[in-house]
Amino acid sequence: MAQKITAPREWFRVTCEAAADSADVRIFGAIGSGYGDDAAVSAKQFVDALHALPERVRTIRLHVNSPGGDVFDGVAISQALRQEARDRKRSIEVTIDGLAASAASIVTSAGDTIKIGDNAMIMIHNPSGLVWGPAAAMRKTADELDRIRDASIITAYQWHSPLSADELRALMDATTWMDATEALAKGFATEIVPGLQATACLDPRSLHALGTIPERFRLRVHALIRAAEADWRVGGARDLPLDEDRAWDGDAADLRVRRWASTDGSGDKDRMDWPKYRKAFVAYDAANAEGFAGYKLGFADVVDGALTAIKAGLVACRAVLNGGRGGVDLPEDIIEKAKAFVDGYLGPSDAQGAVNAAAAASDGDVLAAVDAAGFGLPFARNLLDRRLPLAQVAARIAEAKEIRALCAMAGHPERTEQYLRAGVSVEFVKDDLTYWTAKLDLIEIDASLPPDAGGAANQTRLNPSAVYAERAARAGQRGA
Repeated sequence: MAQKITAPREWFRVTCEAAADSADVRIFGAIGSGYGDDAAVSAKQFVDALHALPERVRTIRLHVNSPGGDVFDGVAISQALRQEARDRKRSIEVTIDGLAASAASIVTSAGDTIKIGDNAMIMIHNPSGLVWGPAAAMRKTADELDRIRDASIITAYQWHSPLSADELRALMDATTWMDATEALAKGFATEIVPGLQATACLDPRSLHALGTIPERFRLRVHALIRAAEADWRVGGARDLPLDEDRAWDGDAADLRVRRWASTDGSGDKDRMDWPKYRKAFVAYDAANAEGFAGYKLGFADVVDGALTAIKAGLVACRAVLNGGRGGVDLPEDIIEKAKAFVDGYLGPSDAQGAVNAAAAASDGDVLAAVDAAGFGLPFARNLLDRRLPLAQVAARIAEAKEIRALCAMAGHPERTEQYLRAGVSVEFVKDDLTYWTAKLDLIEIDASLPPDAGGAANQTRLNPSAVYAERAARAGQRGA
């Protein structure tokens, strides 16, 4: 009977047959936290699972289908596997079922043997990161990225690959994708397994770190994406200019927005800048944010090359949200938030509210509202510069209050001002604070030493403050 040692995530599982001398481990998702993948596994979770294995286990069979993730987690997991082989004399048998990209390629390098399915893929690239601060901080980050590449990642690749450090560096610089034959030739695999079936288990939200996928691999990668449950959010742009006279044609407006938001003006899905496209819609599905079906309640059009809110489109959205034309299939809480979003442009639906929303709030009203909410001059200046109607000022202050409450609950009230200065959304703050809390799990993990270096000298420990600063200053994520 199979004993499940641990399964902190649905797609990370360790099983061991009763009285057996082998254990099966699978990483079918992102590595590390902060990548939008609920199935992601951290280095701490993985190491805890290894430590829970019975002493009788002599072979660890690791199956991998992962888009990668956090470079430090990937290095730490690979070192933990090498330590199992070195200190406990366990055999590590790795199988790449579908994809071992980015940090996952570091993990798979730890195998004594590395089998790869004949339709599977490997991708390697340079580690990356963002930092907020002066030039000295940026130079320090660049040096750290070079150090982790040369001392840890390339070292891990050379456990099997005959390529020189310079050759591996060149492959990483170029962001190199490999099929099974290429992986075998370059030493990233030791055997090709024909007919291996990969599970469609990758979270589409974790694939952003892969960048542009080469055409010959694109269909294979998309076949590995699992269906995700809808995660509807309100995310349209709140500060667009408002055209009160233009007629509304939703279909025609969507076509213009698609062309405007695509990198080459084609409107093609594969050329779409999805955060840019999102600005034109009241609601979007975060689980399907890279597909047109994941957007509802368009309210903006492209006018003279600029994205513009259309009053008639907003009025149509309000009607649908109130049940007109059969209503809209959204969760009740999202409908209420969507109504508030529309009110931010049109004001309350009563006639007096419409009059009050027509002009920008006076400086005195803005300052009074900000002061009453307990926020400082920098936040007030930001609102004054945007010349928002009073309803939109009130909506932004309400968001700021929610951000302040989230920071207080997370034990970091001092972060509120940074978030407000960056102008990020409440949803971003929730994700970022979750990432920040989870990141503390990694502080005690040695993420720099090659597994055979010996000793604990020169340990590289994560700097939580630096992690937070770089995350709070952007809406992207760090990956390898």
